[in-house]
Amino acid sequence: YKGFALACFVWFYAANELTYRTHVSIPLYVENPPSGLSGDKLTVANKTPNNVKVLVSGRGRDILRINQETFLLRVNALPAVPRNNLKVRLLTENVVRNTDLAIVIEEISEPKEIEVVVDRLIEVSVPVIPLLRVSTAESYTQVGSTSVIPDTVRVSGPAKQVRKITSITTDSLTQTDVRKDITRELKLLPPLVARLQTNIASVTVHVDVQELAEYDIPNVPVRIINSGDRSIVSEPSRVTVRVRGGADVIGKLNPESDINLFVDYLSEDVANGEAVLLMAGAEANYEIKRITPKTVSLVNR
Repeated sequence: YKGFALACFVWFYAANELTYRTHVSIPLYVENPPSGLSGDKLTVANKTPNNVKVLVSGRGRDILRINQETFLLRVNALPAVPRNNLKVRLLTENVVRNTDLAIVIEEISEPKEIEVVVDRLIEVSVPVIPLLRVSTAESYTQVGSTSVIPDTVRVSGPAKQVRKITSITTDSLTQTDVRKDITRELKLLPPLVARLQTNIASVTVHVDVQELAEYDIPNVPVRIINSGDRSIVSEPSRVTVRVRGGADVIGKLNPESDINLFVDYLSEDVANGEAVLLMAGAEANYEIKRITPKTVSLVNR
């Protein structure tokens, strides 16, 4: 047994001292070109291979120590003008060594050349679209729209690709039977094009959820619009409005300023001398369920 173990050791040592030739994969890095002739920043606009296969030779023990950090094939000196379908030959002299191992890079095996597209580097701001699906519990409601902080993101990359980006979406979030506010950090979904980058990786979304309530608010004033210089008032001049929405919101409504009821003097009903149906301005945070009375008459002051 001892003799066998010694023989294996001698064989392993001898094998590691022999010279071998083999293929290994090393990282490929394509540098962005220098600034263009017009002063514009330039960038590589297409997807290039992450690795290349090279033929190396060296002692067995050195070859076994090769990893992804040992060598790097760096491509630079690209043209300082936007250009499509540029063929770049991969050369052994562009291999960067990060090791003292006695390894020889004999040739670039695959691919031997790559195609590079050069374009202007630009940056734009686009809105963030949250992918939320929120359903509240019974007797609860979402107040207002979902808030996103920040609500815009800067996207940079090749000009032709950046111009096609109109928005960036977040990771999806589904919440059911919600009874309280939601505040979450959501990652931004990266653009499908690999050469595009965003200045931030995530945003904070907030959903205001409140218990649902329904109140009568008395003494809401009625305004007359489009009456010109005429001194016109409604009869009655104040009405009662039943509102429905989040308890915190409607509990703080000021009848003088927060509820917008009006009569359009130029409407067809006014022209016919009929009782005029009251109209309400669009309200984002609550719903007007009923106005009492729902019609008024117009009289000269």
